[in-house]
Amino acid sequence: MEKGANSTWIDELSQSLIPDLSPGLRVGAFICPLPGDSLTPWINHVPCMIKASLPVYIYWPVLDRNNFALYWAQIIREFPFLEPYCPYGLNVLEVPLSD
Repeated sequence: MEKGANSTWIDELSQSLIPDLSPGLRVGAFICPLPGDSLTPWINHVPCMIKASLPVYIYWPVLDRNNFALYWAQIIREFPFLEPYCPYGLNVLEVPLSD
C-alpha cells in the first residue's frame, strides 16, 4: 500500500486464486514473447514459474507461414530460456485468437 495500491484491491487479490501456489490450484500464465507492446513485461520470470510448477503457456507467433522459424529464432536469441519449449514446426495445435 505504501506504493499507492488500493487496500480493497490488495484484499481482493489476496483472497483470489492468483497468489495461491498450492499444488493443483496454480492458475498459470500466458506469455507473449513478441517484441513491442505485446511483449509480456515479466517474461524473465518464466524460469522461476516453471521451477515452481506454475503452468506456463507460451504463444509462438506464426506471422508468416514461410518465415515462422525466423521469428522463433529471434525470440530464442532474446530469451534463450524459452528454447526447450519452442515447437519444432507448425504441426502444433493452434488455438485461434479472439478479438
